[in-house]
Amino acid sequence: SMATALETGIFAYDDVYDCQHYFTEIPGTQLKDWTLDKDVAPSGMLTLQEGLMRSCNPWFYRIGMELYRQNRTNDLSNMARAFGLGSLTGIEGVSEEPGNIPNPTDELDNARIAIGQSQVLVNPLQVARFVAAVGNGGTLYRPQVIEKITDPDGNASFTFEPEAQSTLPVKPENLALIQEAMRWVVSSSRG
Repeated sequence: SMATALETGIFAYDDVYDCQHYFTEIPGTQLKDWTLDKDVAPSGMLTLQEGLMRSCNPWFYRIGMELYRQNRTNDLSNMARAFGLGSLTGIEGVSEEPGNIPNPTDELDNARIAIGQSQVLVNPLQVARFVAAVGNGGTLYRPQVIEKITDPDGNASFTFEPEAQSTLPVKPENLALIQEAMRWVVSSSRG
């Protein structure tokens, strides 16, 4: 969702949002932040990067809502698919389900898609794969279970080479902002 927000130019990394327990910007709807159920104080004013670091649901509900309102209705879903979500990874010898990345039906649905809810279904391998792509600079690789085949003495008789499948459609400067925010998750006391 952050990649979509940045790539569309509708949001900037230093835009701020007041992350409270509830998101009420969609008429007739009240969506919750995780902090409410955990009995934690609301996160308050956060930049977009801090919103990712803090996992502020309302920040991302807002992104989904605003993208829909600006006629960028399928941008979140298309970006999720480009990150390898909702499709088979191509791993050999392991059965997997593709999951589902739906196109939104309205702004509320898109707000929910922005935090991985609605009809979004992904498998853990898809998530590990896209996080690895974020970390490695943007390349989605086909997951593999076997690195090499060796004889009893440890000499490799066959080595499996990594197979790049695609590249994340994110500008290097935006990918760097996402990487930095993800590092903050573990390095900041608020992460």
